[in-house]
Amino acid sequence: MGALISLGYDIFIDEIISEVGLAFNISKDLLYSNTRNRRGAFGRAVVGYLAKELANHPFKDTADHFKRDPVVISKGIKGLEKKIGDDKTIITAINMLRESLTKNRKRYSFS
Repeated sequence: MGALISLGYDIFIDEIISEVGLAFNISKDLLYSNTRNRRGAFGRAVVGYLAKELANHPFKDTADHFKRDPVVISKGIKGLEKKIGDDKTIITAINMLRESLTKNRKRYSFS
């Protein structure tokens, strides 16, 4: 897929977490859990992916938020990017999340 390019929206990680939890039916407890549960890891990867793409949050911020190593979040995002290329259901869900998170929001400029 290539490098993520931020779209520059002012979105807090907590907002992304709430939307991802609803979209994929993943509880906040599971997202913050210290276990290596696949659903929780998948949810964290989606949060990291959208946080970087939509709001330019560094992977480290997402990792710190979940008390994870940034390398773990980065690997999860790379795995998610592969799934996005193969799974139309995930693509549809990510696009719906993008829409709901950016609706009626202004973009900020980097200048």
